[in-house]
Amino acid sequence: VASIAETVATVEEAAREARRTLALRPERAVTSPRRVLEYAAWVLARASGLLSAEEIMKRMRDAGYQTTSEHPEPYLRRILHAHPGLFRNEDGYWSLGCSDIYQ
Repeated sequence: VASIAETVATVEEAAREARRTLALRPERAVTSPRRVLEYAAWVLARASGLLSAEEIMKRMRDAGYQTTSEHPEPYLRRILHAHPGLFRNEDGYWSLGCSDIYQ
């Protein structure tokens, strides 16, 4: 029992120290995506697999992207095709193309 109490005390002290350390750090500013290119990269970086243009656009809108177009997917596809070093197309489904760097 004494061993468990000692372990709990050690963990609690480590947690207090971690909170103190985090409280002293300045917050990191994260810039929100603004352009279609940035939103698409943001969405695909968080996707667990390939996504269609329609699904990318849905997730972009869920993330705050606003458009007045009723059908923005054709424009999104043009942007994705225009950046083959960043985006990869596999039979109409998209992923980040930079994963090739690690293969």
